[in-house]
Amino acid sequence: MSDDLGDSNYVDENMAKALRHPVRVLILAEVNRKELLSPKQFAELHDKVLSNVSYHFRQLEKYECIEQVEEKKVRGAVEHFFKAKRRALFDGKVWDDLPQSVKEGASADLFDEFLAHVSDAMRMGTFDARNERFLVWMKRLLDEQGWQEIADIYRAAVHEANAAYKRSKKRLKESGEPGIPSTWAFLFFQSPWLEEPPEDQEGERK
Repeated sequence: MSDDLGDSNYVDENMAKALRHPVRVLILAEVNRKELLSPKQFAELHDKVLSNVSYHFRQLEKYECIEQVEEKKVRGAVEHFFKAKRRALFDGKVWDDLPQSVKEGASADLFDEFLAHVSDAMRMGTFDARNERFLVWMKRLLDEQGWQEIADIYRAAVHEANAAYKRSKKRLKESGEPGIPSTWAFLFFQSPWLEEPPEDQEGERK
């Protein structure tokens, strides 16, 4: 996601090259969510080989998507920490141009991570701790125009949520409040009909 919340379809040659591998897509998504991230932390979190992860971090650094900002000595080794230099919303042209296999791998990894966060919240009793929490889903038949309209709604909501987060981050820094650990997600995808679609089928809950 771009820092200025500009056109999510913008992509240059470096960004296109950087995102040609599913691990790099996942790294960039992860580093966008964290202040700092090291290859070691990423490898442990996603159960991947450190040497392979380090290579992909170097590739992202080469393509100016991330930058090293800190290093720490840990048991005789040096752990390098990176932050996002360029933020990307995985949508529009940059996503459209990725191979299907890369998209599927990135989506699977990101969704697995999201489900882990949901599971943690359920297990620790925080999921329903606040009355304003939302859990809504629907399954509907859409025409092409309807699909595009909802996609546009979600795209705008992603930008608005990110802008709200940045305002909140600034206020927290000024006030010193502890803050509310929060997770939000935007899901919109084509469903297979495993049965004859009824006239009006939905599943929803708030």
